[in-house]
Amino acid sequence: MIVVIPGRPIPQQRPRFAKGHAYDPSAKDKREFMLKCVEEQLPEGIAGPLSIDLTFEYKRPKTHFRTGKFSHVMKDDAPRIHTQTPDLDNLVKFVLDALNGKYYIDDRQIYKITARKKWSETDQTIVKII
Repeated sequence: MIVVIPGRPIPQQRPRFAKGHAYDPSAKDKREFMLKCVEEQLPEGIAGPLSIDLTFEYKRPKTHFRTGKFSHVMKDDAPRIHTQTPDLDNLVKFVLDALNGKYYIDDRQIYKITARKKWSETDQTIVKII
């Protein structure tokens, strides 16, 4: 099953501490991500071993393109591979934490994760659960 979640991919933030308690600064973002998943009708409570393939697509910034009448042409020095921030492991952690307990019972069911970042026409996250 493949689900495309529109919007800029968000990385997992580090836990914060206040008044002796830890809290998740990504909690609001995870709730919003889950609402988008519900809109895309990602099934709930999948049981058994899972393989997850994640693709995080980012829209190229205007600085990657030439100007004027050639504004549709990419610059020669524009990066071909997305190696900028955010880190891939933080992106994966965010999605797995957001889906945990809702679309699969527990993340220990996952035996294989494949993930990549790439440039695209739009910002989106593609989740493929096998």
